[in-house]
Amino acid sequence: MKFAKLKMIEKLSTHGLIYFSNVEEPKSGLLEYNDNQINLTFVVEGFLDTLDELELDITNIVFITSFGEKLLLRDGIVLNSKNNSNNIITIEVIYQYLLLDTNPQIESVSEENHYKNFKIYCSYFKDIFTNSPFRYGRKKEDRFHSSVELNLESTLGLCIINNRMEVTDFILANQYNRGEDFDLKFDYTPFLNFKFKEPQSFNNIISQAMKIRNLISFITEHQIKVEELYISTKEKNYKIFWANESNIQVSKPSNELTFQVKPFLNRRFSEFVDGYFNNEDKLTDIFDTYVNYIYKPIYEDDYLLSHIVILEGLHRRFICDKDITLKIRLEEMFKSLDREIINSIFSEIELDEKFISYLKDFRHYHSHFFDINKKPRIDGNKIEIAKLIRKVIKEFIYLKINVGESYVLAKPRQYQFKELDNLK
Repeated sequence: MKFAKLKMIEKLSTHGLIYFSNVEEPKSGLLEYNDNQINLTFVVEGFLDTLDELELDITNIVFITSFGEKLLLRDGIVLNSKNNSNNIITIEVIYQYLLLDTNPQIESVSEENHYKNFKIYCSYFKDIFTNSPFRYGRKKEDRFHSSVELNLESTLGLCIINNRMEVTDFILANQYNRGEDFDLKFDYTPFLNFKFKEPQSFNNIISQAMKIRNLISFITEHQIKVEELYISTKEKNYKIFWANESNIQVSKPSNELTFQVKPFLNRRFSEFVDGYFNNEDKLTDIFDTYVNYIYKPIYEDDYLLSHIVILEGLHRRFICDKDITLKIRLEEMFKSLDREIINSIFSEIELDEKFISYLKDFRHYHSHFFDINKKPRIDGNKIEIAKLIRKVIKEFIYLKINVGESYVLAKPRQYQFKELDNLK
């Protein structure tokens, strides 16, 4: 298989030639990509007492695969070295980024600050975006489809333009012939496409791609991965593989994702993306803290503390940046949401003076590390309390970025079954 056909969540091993920037002759090596890990192994002659004696610039190299694909490996560090017999040493290098040059016949210039756009495909895009370009038809008497129509105009209706970038969707559709009997396979990939008004550095483009991953995680409350990412300059186009999501396990889709998140996302995704990027300066670090707890292990005190801090930060960023007490900030945060939303969230815990005082005391205890006997206590599970606060945070963000409806109130109500008559 070639890297051109590979997704970031898949794996591939290939031999090829390594071109170092400070050495004329290439060396052969083995490149292994597995679970977002990029490993390169090669051998050199001679024994090394220290790695400083390795007179090869391994930081950024060119690797030509056995299939002829041109890869740019970036940000490499030596992971391991082993002295073998017969004056041979094996070097293992790990890289942060792998860039597949999709048009190597075009000579490139210095591109570090010349990237103009990227398109991205993440886990669940097909599950939550109902935008398949294929339409299948058949006659009543036929068992199989008698016609297939391709409509690349089938989109999310997403077209956002602000003073910095343009966001649209992009569908890549393919059909494959399967042998001489002409069996066909149809497939498509729904991308989000970002086009910037001003050229961006490589690091800025990567940062924006990670933000999109975080946006989807925020809405879905699921761990996801970027599965395909392309970045472009005016002349060049690269397919990106990275180690940024190494060892992250994609969450199994829940019923809520299918029956609640998907309808909400299809109605409000355009508003959500537009609202986030128009408030990016206020939301980025708060957003990252929130999403981080989807991907990291949960420790109950830390989990609750961080969400109280997020409430405090949202109040300071969006309501009042003056020096007021934490208790007032928390009270005003809860009052900022519609009473119906608050009642729906706190249906099993009473949101009263005692509860808010507990949150305030819990925050102060961990901020100042008072004596252990001053640690505040409350009836209830701290993780469950933190999950309620997460809902408040999400609803508040939706409100402040002008998403047109409440997610909590948009949930479908459970059908109430009528009690049957007693047959006796």
